[in-house]
Amino acid sequence: MSPISPFRSPAVRTLRTLLLCLVAALVGGGAQAAETRRKIIIDDDGFGLMQMLLLEADDVEVLGLTSVSGGAWVNRETAAALRGLEILGRTDVPVIGGVDEAVGGTDRPEHPPLSPPG
Repeated sequence: MSPISPFRSPAVRTLRTLLLCLVAALVGGGAQAAETRRKIIIDDDGFGLMQMLLLEADDVEVLGLTSVSGGAWVNRETAAALRGLEILGRTDVPVIGGVDEAVGGTDRPEHPPLSPPG
């Protein structure tokens, strides 16, 4: 009985088969991902890294941005979103400003001061 070469052992053949399947899935999956882009609308009270990453992603189609009063008033949030899109060269993406009041219909929300009075 002759010894089995380490390159022909069942474990190596199995590993080689798994690696080939993995490579085939990665190569084939890239083409499929480009065909099916996830469509999203970004609803946030700011424009930053998350929005930039989504706008530049190949597998995501941003249908639009909406802005609401949160960290700042809606007009400032909308202006920041428009400016960010301009910087990225994505002026094709629509921006819609939301309501500028609290959900309960009261006046503008009050934000605590950034530093304690004193």
